[in-house]
Amino acid sequence: CKVEPGYICHLKVGNLSDCEKHCGNKVHDKDLEECDDSNNVDDDGCSSKCVLNPLYDCTDDEKTKISVCKF
Repeated sequence: CKVEPGYICHLKVGNLSDCEKHCGNKVHDKDLEECDDSNNVDDDGCSSKCVLNPLYDCTDDEKTKISVCKF
């Protein structure tokens, strides 16, 4: 199977996997996401799958570490 964008999976005993949503969790994990603006709304700069929307620029807020996107 293939891990969908916005999720991370850990292999368990018997080739079963335990998957959890990491996108929109208010933590920008730069190894897994292009951005994380703490919501699951598309077309606001950071998509519901934590991928940058075209023509937007996103930076992480220094205090909250949440992505802030501007057009």
